[in-house]
Amino acid sequence: FSIVKYGLKGFRNFKLDDKEVEFKVNKEKVFGNEIEAVSDEVLKAIPLYAIAELSNAIWGENQVSAELVKN
Repeated sequence: FSIVKYGLKGFRNFKLDDKEVEFKVNKEKVFGNEIEAVSDEVLKAIPLYAIAELSNAIWGENQVSAELVKN
C-alpha cells in the first residue's frame, strides 16, 4: 500500500461500478519533507488485485539496472 500511496502520480478513466473515481492527494510530512500521497479514500476504492499490479509497476519503474549502478 505504501508503494502505491507515495508512488502513484495519477490516473484517468478509472471507474468502479460505472462511477468515475476521482484521483485525490493529501500533503504529508515524511522525514521532514512535505510530499503528495494518494488519499486513503482513493486507496480504499482500488481493488486489492489492482493495488498489487500498481505496486509492481511502480516498483519496477523505480529500479536501477546493473548498468546504471556502475555509472
